[in-house]
Amino acid sequence: MKTQDFKDEIAIFFSEAYTLMEKKNADYADDGDPFKNFKMSRKVRVDPGKAILVRMSDKLSRAGNLLDRPAQVKEEAIKDTLIDIANYSAILNTYLISKHNKHNEKQSK
Repeated sequence: MKTQDFKDEIAIFFSEAYTLMEKKNADYADDGDPFKNFKMSRKVRVDPGKAILVRMSDKLSRAGNLLDRPAQVKEEAIKDTLIDIANYSAILNTYLISKHNKHNEKQSK
C-alpha cells in the first residue's frame, strides 16, 4: 500500500465513522443531550465517562475475538467494530470536554 492509498483509506474510515455516529446519536440521544444514553449509567452509580469506557472495552474484546475467528453474524465485520471503537473514543473525548466546560461555567458564576 502506498502512502496516498493509506491516507485515502483513513479518510474513508473516518467519514464512515462520522456518518454512523450521526445515525446512532439520533437513535440513542436527543438534540438537547447527545450523551443521554450514557447518562443512564448514573442510575446504577456509574459515571457516564466510565460507562463509555465499558462500551469501548466490549468492542475491544470483540475486535480481539474477530481477529482470532470470523464473525458468526456476517453483517458485523471487524471494520464495524473498529468504527465503534473510534466513535466511542471521540464520544468520550467530547463528553470530557463538555464536563470540563460545565465545571468552568459553574466556577465563573
